[in-house]
Amino acid sequence: MLATAPERTGREASVEHDLEFHTAMVESAHNPALTEVYRYFSASVRESMRAAFGDQEMPEVDLESHRALVDAIASGDPEAAEAASRRLIADPMGTVARLLS
Repeated sequence: MLATAPERTGREASVEHDLEFHTAMVESAHNPALTEVYRYFSASVRESMRAAFGDQEMPEVDLESHRALVDAIASGDPEAAEAASRRLIADPMGTVARLLS
């Protein structure tokens, strides 16, 4: 699921890869309603990702944080998964908050 930089290059490939990752995370919840809601908003999510990936102010995608989330989910530890997901979004959320203030 996690490609390395040489496997996928360019902004559009990065957007698609990250969208695939997020879709897999939603699907891993095995909640059909959540999956359908995410699919409904996927076009908006894709456009937001395109904008964010093209913004030089936004931090680079942190593959290690993505891997940590996958590992936490695979281990079946919901507390570790929650902590990993919060770490994953901390930098981007902080940057967005700073840019909006």
